[in-house]
Amino acid sequence: MSKAKVIVVGPPESGKTFLCNFLADATEFSGGEYHPTQGVRILEFETSAADSGRSNLDVELWDCSGDRRFESCWPAMARDASGAIFVYNPDQSNHDKELDTW
Repeated sequence: MSKAKVIVVGPPESGKTFLCNFLADATEFSGGEYHPTQGVRILEFETSAADSGRSNLDVELWDCSGDRRFESCWPAMARDASGAIFVYNPDQSNHDKELDTW
């Protein structure tokens, strides 16, 4: 079975955790209240491509905090990642500019 590590990064309050919960089909919804991720939160799930004949894929979604106090940890979180999803909220001022940091 293949394995993929995907980091989900972006500014605080951009919707990273909500997106990760949706993709992993997790039920950890907070009812609209904002609870910032502390460091990193890892969601694991298995998926397969329909009609591809390929084996299943184990996916690790790394929901990385956008808080700058964890910035020194970001390189370690990104190590060995297969891909990255950059998330921002266009309704928040400067989120588009903060993506340059990532």
